[in-house]
Amino acid sequence: MKKRNKNGMSKLRTAMCLFMFLAVAFAVVSLSTWNTVREDGTYHGKEEVALYIYTYAKLPSNFVNKAEAGNLSLTEIDGINVGGNEFQNREQLIENPDNLPMTECDIYSAGYNVKNRGAERLVFFNDGSAVFYTPDHYATFRLVTMWDINGTCYIFAILSVACVLGEIVVCLIVVKEKRNLGEELSLSLQIVVASTVILAFSPLVLVLLPVQAVVEYFGRGKVAEITK
Repeated sequence: MKKRNKNGMSKLRTAMCLFMFLAVAFAVVSLSTWNTVREDGTYHGKEEVALYIYTYAKLPSNFVNKAEAGNLSLTEIDGINVGGNEFQNREQLIENPDNLPMTECDIYSAGYNVKNRGAERLVFFNDGSAVFYTPDHYATFRLVTMWDINGTCYIFAILSVACVLGEIVVCLIVVKEKRNLGEELSLSLQIVVASTVILAFSPLVLVLLPVQAVVEYFGRGKVAEITK
């Protein structure tokens, strides 16, 4: 019986170490894939420009309107995107019941420059509440969500939380089994300490990102229904 208890305790220790390792590993991956933008930064791609708009409700400084772009020489166009002109929404492909002002902008595609702009665009409400992507020059639109921008980050953050919960379950099993008091307290203490370290390691990954992921999925995700 004693040997069986030791084997059981060994398995619990292994489970604790595995959950702790995976929680930290997933947290690290989550942080490494978390996309952020700075207000003074320059951005060109779909996800990063959309994130900038959601964050600051404006375009990055490397965007110029069509009139300004027309005055640029070939030596001045490197790193410049066209954007900032009003989007009229004449075909009503994006429902806008509150008549919010809308703006359009280009995003980088292969061979893009202000003299060869391609067909990909972003259109957004000026208050930064929604950003839409069109790959075919306004023929169709799709809402860009934070899941498009930080989906990988959210998934690994949720996995990290799941591993912490797994450690808590192991702790509860130890208490329920009422093993040797000294070993029980030792293992329980290790689990609690490990979980505390993980929580302190990245509250952003373990709390804010999963919450934001859920809010985005059930909240902003429904905004996609306003596109026809």
